[in-house]
Amino acid sequence: MRLLFVDDSGSPTPRRAHWDVGVHILAGVAVDDRDMASVAGAAIAAKEAVGLNMGGGGWEIRAHDVWNNAGPFGGKDAMLSMRQKRDIFSSMVNVIDSPRVGFIPVVVDKRGHKGRQGWRRPLEVGWSAMFRRFECELRQSDGEYGLILADSGRGADEEAARLVVERMGRSRMGQTAGHVGVVNGVIHRDSGLDIMIQLADVAAYIIHRHYRGSPHFRHWFEAIRTRFDTDPAALGV
Repeated sequence: MRLLFVDDSGSPTPRRAHWDVGVHILAGVAVDDRDMASVAGAAIAAKEAVGLNMGGGGWEIRAHDVWNNAGPFGGKDAMLSMRQKRDIFSSMVNVIDSPRVGFIPVVVDKRGHKGRQGWRRPLEVGWSAMFRRFECELRQSDGEYGLILADSGRGADEEAARLVVERMGRSRMGQTAGHVGVVNGVIHRDSGLDIMIQLADVAAYIIHRHYRGSPHFRHWFEAIRTRFDTDPAALGV
């Protein structure tokens, strides 16, 4: 079984805000179930190495909060230094860049997918692309079955993802000889309980900030961009 952990960055709805540069990002981090414990363990170890005393390493990496000193890092005594921020992002990128990890980025141009469905259209376009690329990744790795796990908490986004995956899954029934490359569905779970979804969140945020023209993220973007060209499933942005 191959598992794909997905998170996003940027709103699928066009916003009149300085941070909205017209793209919606989905990032997927894929790993075989036999490698799951070691990859997740490396990510947890990277978190603990930062040295934050926030519940024994159980704090959640939300890339936006980490970089902007928001959420749990918003208090005067909890604010992260620039060095700590860089250590967190660099450590997560090193895990993503591991040969045991597949990386699938999807960048949707919201301006080209408005239509009558408004915000839902970019979500459907993005999830359709993620599904197809995961299928490709499964076949390239001779994976028999795959399962998608995505961040929970946003009902409309969850429903759009579920509908797309179910529809595309039904359309593939009987078409995959020997059951190679079958995506079984999508499960939504709390990212605070799943370090792999947190990895996907970091990747999505890096790509989004790159599109916003932030020079701080260029190094990390270039590190994961190499996977865009070498992974058969990652077709670029």
